Amino acid sequence: MKKLTKKIEIAKARTLKINLGEYQSIDYFCSAKIEVDIDKAEEAGKKLEEFIRKDIVDDVNKTLKNWAKQVSKETKDKILNEEV
Repeated sequence: MKKLTKKIEIAKARTLKINLGEYQSIDYFCSAKIEVDIDKAEEAGKKLEEFIRKDIVDDVNKTLKNWAKQVSKETKDKILNEEV
């Protein structure tokens, strides 16, 4: 007979707003959820948080690459020093 395990749904979300100056900003948002066995919830929650954080950092890096020629050095330095 198969043993039934209790499940739990974990949802995480993170936002990041970067001020570009001159009344401009970039907003990033990521959310994700997963259903896991309750005894694996803590580990799964940590992995989900890492996934969301990496997703936002990857998006910031893509934005920087795409806008490298359009954004002033001062603004780039502000973005790179922003804590994610």
